[in-house]
Amino acid sequence: MTNCLITYGYTKGCRDNIGGIKKLYLANLSNIDSASPVLCAVGTPIDEGTVDSITMVASKYFWEIELTKDNGNFEVTVNINPETGNVTYVPTMNFTLPKMDVNTRNLLNNITREDIVAIAEDNLGNTWILGEEYGLVATTATASSGKAKADLNGWTVALVGEERFEPRYVADDVIDSVLQPEV
Repeated sequence: MTNCLITYGYTKGCRDNIGGIKKLYLANLSNIDSASPVLCAVGTPIDEGTVDSITMVASKYFWEIELTKDNGNFEVTVNINPETGNVTYVPTMNFTLPKMDVNTRNLLNNITREDIVAIAEDNLGNTWILGEEYGLVATTATASSGKAKADLNGWTVALVGEERFEPRYVADDVIDSVLQPEV
């Protein structure tokens, strides 16, 4: 267990922290060939928490999900079982898609039937990958017409996973290489 030793502390830093996510990208887990460095693979560089590259299956991409302001977040719960010594990480991605229409309905139909990987850019500019190893599944996708004119007409979605490791940071230059090219 020598690789689990605490080797540094934590400094709270300045009061410049803000919450929320500003960008969300989704892909089918089956469309990702690999991410580097590989998690816990023998002979690979030590995983320092950053994904340096993602290789997609040929002609497959991440797709940007445009979010409205203050309508997305993710959280990660660490589950520790003292009886077995197991630790799992449960990433949850929540987002809202305003306006119920057939295209959104069809997108959600596909999201709810596959294992998904999410890349989220938070409002601090940090980009994280969730569901990297086992994927996320849609646990809820709720449509609402709203009652009053100012109410949400759209969908609220929750994607949840269970991973061996906490989400990793995605290097800045990785995103452009995995997005659907504009036509």
